[in-house]
Amino acid sequence: MLDYEGGVFVELDLGFTPSPSGGGMFLLQEEEVHDGFLLLYGYMPSLHAPDREEGTALVTIVGLSQSVFGYPSEEAFWLDNRGDVGHGFYELQASKWLENVMKYNERTYESGNSVSELGGKYEAARHFFIGSKDVSAQFLAEGLRVEPFTDRPYKAVRDEALRRMENWYEERDALPSQGRHVRSYPNDAG
Repeated sequence: MLDYEGGVFVELDLGFTPSPSGGGMFLLQEEEVHDGFLLLYGYMPSLHAPDREEGTALVTIVGLSQSVFGYPSEEAFWLDNRGDVGHGFYELQASKWLENVMKYNERTYESGNSVSELGGKYEAARHFFIGSKDVSAQFLAEGLRVEPFTDRPYKAVRDEALRRMENWYEERDALPSQGRHVRSYPNDAG
């Protein structure tokens, strides 16, 4: 149901760039938890910034509906004719992913429900792409929130992601822990 032909890649400035030598992408997703969590090695605010810092980003995939993790790797997505795609965060605008899901549901359930009739996370769903060295991740979700951690080892950030997953129902409206560095899309990025 993913859209490999339509849409245009638009890069998002979320204050973090995955490492071109390997982002160490790690995805946490659980049934009935409507946010997912992704960890990446990389640089804040960007790879080419003179004051860059290395760290691990904890990416919250807000209102997650579907995900694809793995292929394409950089060798494939660099050649995608829909835009200049590299290591980073993108929205695939005018993607047909949600439309494909709706068509599948219509065939399967014989429902005529439109996205607006279903409401909630489907109405706000967008197609996000995160490019890293050996893998990529794509999400049909409401948004992304990126929290770079330069003062914690990878294991501590991973443990924080697991804690958030375990406590999702109680804490889903809590603010991120490092407010000045947190960037969200669609709220903070253009």
